[in-house]
Amino acid sequence: MRIGGQTIEAKERSDAAQRGSPSQPRDARATSSSGDSVRLSSAGARAGAALQSSDADRSARAIRAALERRSGRRPLGVIVTDTFGRPWRQGLVNIAIGLAGVPAIVDWAGRGDAWGRTLKATMPALADELAAAAGILMQKDARTPIIVINGITWNDDPNTSAKHVLRPKTQELFL
Repeated sequence: MRIGGQTIEAKERSDAAQRGSPSQPRDARATSSSGDSVRLSSAGARAGAALQSSDADRSARAIRAALERRSGRRPLGVIVTDTFGRPWRQGLVNIAIGLAGVPAIVDWAGRGDAWGRTLKATMPALADELAAAAGILMQKDARTPIIVINGITWNDDPNTSAKHVLRPKTQELFL
């Protein structure tokens, strides 16, 4: 199959991957000649398949640069999202799979809560929270590829990555 000038080769997935897991969507995948992943379920009736970047952080940085250049506004934050099944919970939620500028996690330790108590271990996953909010507005059947969220304050982070929300292997819950 050819998409956007690239040759796409379908590859079988393991039985575990076909069943789905917290980090593996339950749809068919293939790999392009450039190594990009192809999501076959999300492409729509006419497209047949949609390329998913092999480096969503890099894609987010490129989108950010183009938006900043065109709009003249700086800094802008970009979050590339995908749907995610959650362990122990039914339903799907959008999560951040690629970031540019927006921190994956913000550390609120040392800040006061609404009653003046000092927070000790509060680390909101800001990018995932914004991705989930955008997912509500995008709707799966609305063909809305972009959501603009205003009024959120964060410290611009040129080194951010969606990988920063992943637990270290020593804290992995499913090993």
